[in-house]
Amino acid sequence: MNNILEKINTVFVENGLLVDDYQAPLIDYIPDSITFINIVIGIEEILDIELPDAFLSIQNLGNTMNLAERLKDLVDDL
Repeated sequence: MNNILEKINTVFVENGLLVDDYQAPLIDYIPDSITFINIVIGIEEILDIELPDAFLSIQNLGNTMNLAERLKDLVDDL
């Protein structure tokens, strides 16, 4: 799980985000749709996966810990 958290954080930093509270809703950190799309693409690239449509709504991301758990489940299923 820590590996996925590190990778998510790398994507955030590459997109100019400093997420300092992993329990806070990600929607509070993502300023616009362009940044959101860049984060989705960055996660897909860094994890070498294609995210299902459920991940393509900013409201569905939850917080960083939620996202990491869902991504871990997704990666484990591959």
